Amino acid sequence: MYTFTDRGDEQITLRPENTAGVARALISGGLARNLPLKFFYSAPCSATSGRRRPVAPVSPDGIELLGIAQPQGDVEIIATGAAVLRALGSSSARSSSSNTLATAKAAPAYRRVLVEYLADHRGALSATAGSASSAIPCASSIRGRGRPPHHCRGAVLRRSISTRRAATFFAAVTAGLTTLGLAYRLNPRLVRGLDYYCHTCFEFTCAELGAQNTIIAGGRYDGLVEQMGGPATPASAGPAASSGSPC
Repeated sequence: MYTFTDRGDEQITLRPENTAGVARALISGGLARNLPLKFFYSAPCSATSGRRRPVAPVSPDGIELLGIAQPQGDVEIIATGAAVLRALGSSSARSSSSNTLATAKAAPAYRRVLVEYLADHRGALSATAGSASSAIPCASSIRGRGRPPHHCRGAVLRRSISTRRAATFFAAVTAGLTTLGLAYRLNPRLVRGLDYYCHTCFEFTCAELGAQNTIIAGGRYDGLVEQMGGPATPASAGPAASSGSPC
């Protein structure tokens, strides 16, 4: 959340995404007794440039699939994103990429390894990512566009701590995409929320938008509902499109 005081001395809070709100509704509304569930929404949140500052409110359409632990859930989410682009007649947003973020239990170990690596490059991070004590501000640098910054090229990739279970899961996801005829490329530097995302993450990009060219992104977040005080709930998310996309 981004909270600030505007020129009229009012407190304003912008939310960067809606997945957490869906998880909160699942818990407070007792909906976890009726899994699996599918939700879609169109709600205002803040867009970012480089994930550093809000630039304008937008209303992204998103989908959430809760209660499906199998990799087919991730395949469905990605396939839905591709179908939305086709329905919109988007001819330029054809590039999609995927990565595996290992299991939710591996996230703390990866965070420790990553923070230790970044601590050794504290001087280089000061101008781009802030404190090396937090891995999250460095995620966009690690993933990079083309070649990542020199201080991030040696960063440990998430797949390096992957388990056989995670590899099997991701193989089933990619096999499902192939069966559906959905082209993709593997991007080992593609990451999403290091706090609770696990297994699959993905994005669709539009080359005409330049460096910040992601128009659809999502992934699996099995740990979020439990972190917020609810029952362990496997889930996948995929913002389907952003209003006003030029693609």
